[in-house]
Amino acid sequence: MHLVAFSSAGERAIELFIRATDDKETLHRIHLRKRMALCPYKISLITNDSAEQTKIYSDEKGKKLALLFQSWKVICDGKRGSDTGKAWMTINSLGDAIRLLGDEIKTTPSFLGEENMNVRLYRFRNDSTKNEYFMFLDGKEEFGLSLFYLNVLANIWQMEQGKFVLHAAGLVHHEKLFLFTGPSGAGKSTVVSLSNDNGGRLLDEDQVLIHTIGNQQFSADAWGYDIYSCQIPLKAIFVLIQARKNKLLPLSKLQMAHFLMERHFDVMRAILLGDPLRRSFRTAANIARCVPGFELQFRKTAEFWNLIDDKFPD
Repeated sequence: MHLVAFSSAGERAIELFIRATDDKETLHRIHLRKRMALCPYKISLITNDSAEQTKIYSDEKGKKLALLFQSWKVICDGKRGSDTGKAWMTINSLGDAIRLLGDEIKTTPSFLGEENMNVRLYRFRNDSTKNEYFMFLDGKEEFGLSLFYLNVLANIWQMEQGKFVLHAAGLVHHEKLFLFTGPSGAGKSTVVSLSNDNGGRLLDEDQVLIHTIGNQQFSADAWGYDIYSCQIPLKAIFVLIQARKNKLLPLSKLQMAHFLMERHFDVMRAILLGDPLRRSFRTAANIARCVPGFELQFRKTAEFWNLIDDKFPD
């Protein structure tokens, strides 16, 4: 990602972000920097101080940036009423918002109201490359920039490449790839630790990118605690439930698509409405049609691999 500052506050934000993400003790921030280095997006930083005229473009893009700075300053000044409403209308006329998923998402967002303050990232409208975004900063960001939205952008970029971001652990077992998914606490890390001495090779413990490899087959790349590609065919996806007895129950394609979208939203947490959201649903449905899904009820021993090996023999 290319971060562009047009003001003193924007430059300070970038400096603070670089210092914060250089900390070798925080692996998730280091991996964020790696994702950003791969992503070609350009992000213009809009702050609540004045843009330096020498840094603002003199073309049509510069006029849009000047309007964004003016509108954001009106909003950050905290005055309610028609001026704030007009400022939000200007912003929404220039960009498409990256909307939060969950209860906050609205198919017809209000241009007024304080819920807009939670929307800080937009894609420039009518940008043919779809690579240019603008991010609002109010100076209160702990790390200078919003790590949340930078992660979201890296994931959106991967989706644009046709990949499906999933909250899951990936393991290669006897040269077959399996994914284990579930909400936080379901047992993904437990499955990984139990598999270390059972012929399992870790792909990733937290996030993967499912992608096609031809002939209606899929594989998955590491995207959470590591970043690298994989072409080993994906044999099955397991929804984890910790239990007293090991059991493998097949899931319908509809059930599997539903679980995939739930765990997809775990990672995405914000998205562009319209075509990108519809593409996520289509991709989840396609994966569910081509890759068998199971509910894996398992005890905290490696014996559950016996069920998987019986179901997918060499």
